[in-house]
Amino acid sequence: MAWIGAARTLLGEEAWRNGNLQPVFFPLAEVAAHVKVAEAALRRAAWIESRAAGDLRDYAELARSAAEVFAARARSACRQLLATHDAAMRDLPAGRYPAEVRAGEFALRAWETASPPAPAHRIAPGRSLAVVVVAWPAPMAGPLPKIRAGRLREPLTALPAGDRAALAAALRLRAAAPGAVQVTLVIPAVAGWEATARDARRCGVDRIVPVAVEAEPVAVEAVARAAAARAQSLGAALLFCGDERPESGSRALATLLAGALGATLLSAAGASVEAGADGVRLRTADGTHAPPAVIACGATPEAAMEGADLLAFLEPLPTPSGDPLPGGGEYRAEAAPIAAAAGGTRTSLATPEEAAAIVRERLGLGAGDRSEAPAPPLTRATEWPAAPSVVGVLVSSGGRLRRAPHLAVAARLARALEVPFDLLCLTADDPEAFAREQAAAFAEFGPRTVGVAHAPVGDDRLVATALERILGATPRWIVADETSGGGVARFLARRDGALLADRVIALAVEDEAVVAETRAFDGRLRYRRRLPRSGWVGIVALPGADGAGERPSRTSPPEWRCFTLPDLAGEGAGAPPDGGLATAECILDVGYALRTRDDLDRIVRPLQACLRELGARDVRIGGTRKVTEELRLLPIECQIGQTGVRVNPVVLIALGVSGAPQHLDFIGEQATIIAFNRDPEAPIVTAAYRRAAPRIVPVLGDLFETVPRFIAALRCEAIPGVPVATGADTAPGAMIT
Repeated sequence: MAWIGAARTLLGEEAWRNGNLQPVFFPLAEVAAHVKVAEAALRRAAWIESRAAGDLRDYAELARSAAEVFAARARSACRQLLATHDAAMRDLPAGRYPAEVRAGEFALRAWETASPPAPAHRIAPGRSLAVVVVAWPAPMAGPLPKIRAGRLREPLTALPAGDRAALAAALRLRAAAPGAVQVTLVIPAVAGWEATARDARRCGVDRIVPVAVEAEPVAVEAVARAAAARAQSLGAALLFCGDERPESGSRALATLLAGALGATLLSAAGASVEAGADGVRLRTADGTHAPPAVIACGATPEAAMEGADLLAFLEPLPTPSGDPLPGGGEYRAEAAPIAAAAGGTRTSLATPEEAAAIVRERLGLGAGDRSEAPAPPLTRATEWPAAPSVVGVLVSSGGRLRRAPHLAVAARLARALEVPFDLLCLTADDPEAFAREQAAAFAEFGPRTVGVAHAPVGDDRLVATALERILGATPRWIVADETSGGGVARFLARRDGALLADRVIALAVEDEAVVAETRAFDGRLRYRRRLPRSGWVGIVALPGADGAGERPSRTSPPEWRCFTLPDLAGEGAGAPPDGGLATAECILDVGYALRTRDDLDRIVRPLQACLRELGARDVRIGGTRKVTEELRLLPIECQIGQTGVRVNPVVLIALGVSGAPQHLDFIGEQATIIAFNRDPEAPIVTAAYRRAAPRIVPVLGDLFETVPRFIAALRCEAIPGVPVATGADTAPGAMIT
């Protein structure tokens, strides 16, 4: 009664009249329930004990012990509930309603301010719609996968989460428009495909198309070509597939499918397909995407397949047909401890000065102004050198320069293959200004030719078209990073026999082949794939990838060629749309350790101002769910994580972020995370030893002491008694925007 009396004194009649205060008093109701149930249990035990005699005394003893245990648990639960109630009561004088009410307020505000539904493209008016799902089972690898002679020895297989979501999405569409949608499953005939195909048929798939397989794991580019051919023969308007293959770590299937079909690539999170009596409509944010479209699906909780057509389950399956899909490769255990992405050594704790040196190197801060350097002579050209070579592809959206480690990988690969190394740069800047700024950075790689083209580079299709018109028909090796990897995949999808190694972490030349390594099964294994030395081959390298051989040294300057793409250069092409946090180069990630706006003004704002003064191109502030929803220090659109935005900056500075999986898992592998935290056991600190990417550099200590030192070190200001790291020992790399 004391708590009820205190609430009545503070709130008066509002305590029972204001519906928004109900969550404050729910804990008191639960306390009352615990007290009543505990009282009942103790009374029953006392009643049994008073009437027990003979053999029943043992039962009475057990009843009394059980009642005491329950009463102890009830006391503990009551203490926690009362603490929750007290915390909510303390928030009320500050004008903060309970979290449940605030969540409802956010939802209502989002509904009230929501824009009208995006226009939908009608794709199946009054006729049957062909939908193709590309999916196949993968081994179910445990925490310690079994390997023998490089082969995976895991007997169980299952559809990956993304493939399951793709199949479930297609079946939901079919169920919403009975008779109007025909679903076809294109499935490589790998181990376990029969069980997967029967389950799909039981759930309602109309047609199964198995494709013969030569070796496992099957190459995703071969699957994409085979599936695209079958989709074209069926006249499919929509294709669904998973967003990642666990057995190889590749995320390129959807892009390759879109490239082979000349289709739009959409994410299941950003597009919806609606079925009704008047047909099927594809709805996207801007409503401009017409079919055919490829929709990449990630793992979703609702991706459940249901069906009970047992007769369809028992029908015989068709025989796999078509040219056998190539594949193969070998697995080996991931090395431990995990190597840091850039340094190749075990991640260790860093001082604020060492962290500042890393940030200066990654963002190119203090790299000097090269605007006064003479521009190399640019020759107008219409074609690329005809001889086979390794071509490093660079996409620049303009602005400040930073490092591109994949160019070092390309240069070393060219030396190992004993072929020339060339650079192809697509930039939104003026080619002459770009050449003047980049000439010194590119010279260290010793390229034979540097090609520059002014083009809008915000879309993978435009990048693929530019490659198509510049590189010609001579087969080459193409090395890209994640920024240009989508365009390279689209480009290679239209070349027969072209190979693509996606998300590569290491390259090595062995005998007559190049071995590309990727991380498989969430980093538990390394997958090694042998690539021939000739033909079209694409490499999408992750940050910190180890190259093959040594970097070439070239004494003569490269030949600079300027390519004109008039039909790609539209008005405003040099100013791509603002993507917010999703496309930011540098993010200040605010955690729960910063509790007030004064903390933001004391720590975060000065750090943002410092980075901008030093030339960082795009510095944004984001935060965790607690910072946006509970503390309300940042708007909801600044939330990073599962219920917010997925980000992939060059540098992310985490300020007091604990590192929960629903936050850390949504930071891309390109990022270098500088983690300021006072807890050596915080998940974001221990993740530095458990994860290969993104690279995490922990800085331990009080934020209000370490961050000012970090800012001073960024400015190269000396603090008495503290050495300033210069970053001179960091690995060299090319500078790009």
